Amino acid sequence: MRQHLDDPRAAVGAALELFLSSAGEDPLVRILLSDDGTGGMLPFVTTQGMPVVGFSAPNDFNAMVPFVFSNGGDYVDADFKKSQLSKPETIEAIQWYADLIHKQKVAAIVDDPGNTNWGSEQFYSGRAAMWTTGPWNFVNARSKVKDTWDVALLPKGKAGSVSWVAGSGFGIANTTKFKNEAWQVLKYITSTEGLNKVAKAGRGYPGRISSVPAFYRTDVPPEHQQLIAKQAETAKAFRTNSTWQEISVQLQRDFVDPIIVSAKPVAEVTRAAEAAYQDLLDKGSQA
Repeated sequence: MRQHLDDPRAAVGAALELFLSSAGEDPLVRILLSDDGTGGMLPFVTTQGMPVVGFSAPNDFNAMVPFVFSNGGDYVDADFKKSQLSKPETIEAIQWYADLIHKQKVAAIVDDPGNTNWGSEQFYSGRAAMWTTGPWNFVNARSKVKDTWDVALLPKGKAGSVSWVAGSGFGIANTTKFKNEAWQVLKYITSTEGLNKVAKAGRGYPGRISSVPAFYRTDVPPEHQQLIAKQAETAKAFRTNSTWQEISVQLQRDFVDPIIVSAKPVAEVTRAAEAAYQDLLDKGSQA
């Protein structure tokens, strides 16, 4: 079984998109990637009496972004002012993602679209052979995946193998009466010692290089953990703005679900959804 982990985090914890692979003596499913590395997947029928698909493709915008980046697309321009949803490379990548479900039939129909854990449940239950999540999720895979599993790099697209990376941010309110105390706490949280605790617990891939060794373990999977750092070399920031919570709701309702759940063509959905998305980008720029 192959598994794919995504969700890079920087600062206190960094995580990148990787392929997790799991296979026991009697693997549930085998996945073949095309020789040119573009990620074409061929499912092999079911074993152990359970239907298994090649990939868990949830109705989640974040899960689409690595494929968009790898195809040379984006969701916003460099100044975070103009939508890039209608960029041909973006449309092509998202249509490819949707086609895994509705055309290639190597990913399951999202039958519980309101369940934010649907993607992970498909993988942990053995119904999907690959999934994208982050290194912070290794600790969960170790307890929930019964077969042997591992990680691999994202398949290459037109722009290479490009994951996304994001981070946890900390600040001190300018109105606090305890600036010095807050500064001491902040320094510790982001120090090697502080980050080591998070890394050793497996809950965050540290953004501080001196703490990275604390994350790696040789006694448990995945075997190829060092690929996290390699994937990070080409990763792009997952950028947000002050209206991103509103944008997330709008994209889910007007963009992601019509494409993934209702199987509508990406170009058609983009034409209908992009104006409202652009309005929220404009609102964020004025904040």
